Amino acid sequence: MRTRIIWLVAATTSAVVVAFVVPLCLLVQGVARDRALNRALDQAQRVATLLISVDNVGDLDRSVTGLSSEGPRVLIARGDGTVVGATTIPSESMNAIAKARSSTTAFTEELATGIDVLVPVISETGTDVVLAHASDSELRAGVARAWLVIGGLGALLIAGAIAMARELSRRISVPVTDLAEVAHRLRGGDI
Repeated sequence: MRTRIIWLVAATTSAVVVAFVVPLCLLVQGVARDRALNRALDQAQRVATLLISVDNVGDLDRSVTGLSSEGPRVLIARGDGTVVGATTIPSESMNAIAKARSSTTAFTEELATGIDVLVPVISETGTDVVLAHASDSELRAGVARAWLVIGGLGALLIAGAIAMARELSRRISVPVTDLAEVAHRLRGGDI
């Protein structure tokens, strides 16, 4: 009887914990992704503002390089074919840059290595494109640790429920066992 009560509580608690832990883990993953994407978008918009306001290419290059060191990698693909903030444009981003130039609208592009945020800026040299890249590691930053904490708390809840079920089952089963023992003695004529 005690074992059945413990198994029942363990199964019920596990089901409830899993029902909360899985969506919570997915939520944490989504929040981390949104945070990295928003940082990349912010970086792209900051560099687009710099591009409009800074005339000196050397100052612009230093500013873009400084911003890239603080967060997602940023570069400017100038309309005249030059690149600011990097030596070359990543090959996987070339099609997206061409699309941003032709559409002149900002958008994001999913890649195998992360997400590109593209912001076109029309200048006297043509359409410049600011490219900010949020890598996969930035999109998953902190997720594994949060999952471990959530899983550990779930396991702790299950272990606590099992410990309480053991004590509860002992309190329930001892009087029932005593009653059964008295009934057996009565049947045998001992009392």
